[in-house]
Amino acid sequence: MKGPTLRHILPAVMVSMLALPMLAQESQVKIYSSSADRENCMPNISAYRTFLKLELYEDAQPTWLKVFNTCPDSSELIYVDGANMYRHFIENTPAGPIREARIDTLMLIYDRRMEYFGGEGNVLGRKGKDILAFRGADLSQVKEANGMLRKSIQLEGLESRDNVMQLCISSGVVLNKKGLMDENQVVADYVMILEYLVQLEKQSSRWKRIRTRIEQQLLTENILSCKTLDSHFEPLMEQNKTDVTFQETILSSYRVLECDRSAIFLAASENKYRLAPSPESAHSLARQFISRDDLE
Repeated sequence: MKGPTLRHILPAVMVSMLALPMLAQESQVKIYSSSADRENCMPNISAYRTFLKLELYEDAQPTWLKVFNTCPDSSELIYVDGANMYRHFIENTPAGPIREARIDTLMLIYDRRMEYFGGEGNVLGRKGKDILAFRGADLSQVKEANGMLRKSIQLEGLESRDNVMQLCISSGVVLNKKGLMDENQVVADYVMILEYLVQLEKQSSRWKRIRTRIEQQLLTENILSCKTLDSHFEPLMEQNKTDVTFQETILSSYRVLECDRSAIFLAASENKYRLAPSPESAHSLARQFISRDDLE
C-alpha cells in the first residue's frame, strides 16, 4: 500500500488513507530511560536493522524501542530508521487511538533526534512535512507545521529541500484562505524562498520548475500582485540598497507579474546596474526608461 504523496497534500493539506491494523507497542516508548545495558547498543542496532532491510517492521520494532530508550545518543540512524518505520505503521493503521499514538511517537522521534544530534533545520522540515501528511485536516496542526517549515528554510537556506519550500507556501495558502494567516506573511515567505531559488536556478533547471509551481499556486489564489509586492519591498529598499541578491529577488518577482512599470522595479533595476553593471542590466534599464519616455 502506498503512503501519502505531495500531490495528495497540496493544496488542501488533507490526507486520506486505507490502512490495516498493526501491532501496538507505543506504550513502551518512554521520554527518557537510564542505560543499564549500553554495551548492547550496537548489537541491538545491528539486530533491528537486519529486520528493516527485509521490511519486517513489526519484528524490528521491539529491539528498536529498546535502543531508542536505552541508547538515545549512540547513533543518528536510530531516528532515521525509526521515522521510516513509524511512517510505515501510520500509513497502514486505520484512524483511531492507535494511529494517533503512532503519530505522536513519530513526532517524539523527530524531537529526540534534534535533542541528541542537532540538525534543527533539516529535522523541522521533515517533521512539518509529516504533520501535514498525517494531521493536515487539523488547521491548528497546519499552522504549527507551517511555522516549522518556515524555520527550516530560514536555518537551511540554500540547502533547503524543494518539498519543504513548496509545502511552506501551500500550507500558508490554506491558512490564508481560512483567515488564519495574513497574505503579507505568505508573500514574505515567497520572497524568502525566491531569494534562494534565484541563486539555485543558476545551478540547475530543476529549481526553475519548483519556482514555477510555487508562483502558479500563488497567482491562482490571487495572493501575488504588483500591489502586494510593492507593500512588501518598499519598506526594505533603503536598508538593502547595496545588496545585489535583494535587487535580483525584486526584479525576478516583479517580472513574473509583469510589474515593470512599478517604481520599486525601476529602483531595483538602477541599483542592480550600479552594483553589478552588465550589458544585460544596462539593456533592461534602458528599456524601462524608454517605456517611461524618460531616456535622455
